[in-house]
Amino acid sequence: MTKEQDLAKLEGIVENLLLRFNVLKHENVELKAQVKAKEDKIDVLGTQIDTMTVNKSEVHGRVSSLIDSIEDWEKSFSDEAQGVSAEDKSSEDKNSEMEAKGESQLFSIGE
Repeated sequence: MTKEQDLAKLEGIVENLLLRFNVLKHENVELKAQVKAKEDKIDVLGTQIDTMTVNKSEVHGRVSSLIDSIEDWEKSFSDEAQGVSAEDKSSEDKNSEMEAKGESQLFSIGE
């Protein structure tokens, strides 16, 4: 009977190993599927990063252009303001003279 007991014990061990093997095989399939899904997600995110990098460069260029335009506008406005100040003084002098003479001007055209 010891041979039969040994054989029964061996059958139990083999069945247990086969059961564990099948469980591990199934787990391996699931893990491979998860890895594939993660790799696909990484590819999608990499593409998004590339797209966002290009968009960032475009936005940076446009913002830089706007800033340059604003700086140019401010400079021209400053230059015009200095010229207008001289014209305003001349215009104010003319208006003061007209008021002193009793004349009034409602609108200034061409000044």
